[in-house]
Amino acid sequence: MNKIEELEKLLEKDLLVELEETIKDLNKFLSKNSNNKDAKSELENLSDLQEDFKSVLKDIKDNKLSEDEAKEILEELDAMRIDEDDL
Repeated sequence: MNKIEELEKLLEKDLLVELEETIKDLNKFLSKNSNNKDAKSELENLSDLQEDFKSVLKDIKDNKLSEDEAKEILEELDAMRIDEDDL
């Protein structure tokens, strides 16, 4: 599997699904705790990330993403996971 296909699969089957679930959960939380600034900020950040991922997916579908760009994005995502594991 090339890097573009690997990235597409990761976005479609894992990251976007997980983001959608987390955003839904945050929206539920905020419906009961509307003054929670941290949750609002987190929701905004995750929504921005979701849009970024959808944009990358669109570029893949439109054949506008190179193998090197896909490799760089995968490396960034891997670094994000490593950072998250450190928390």
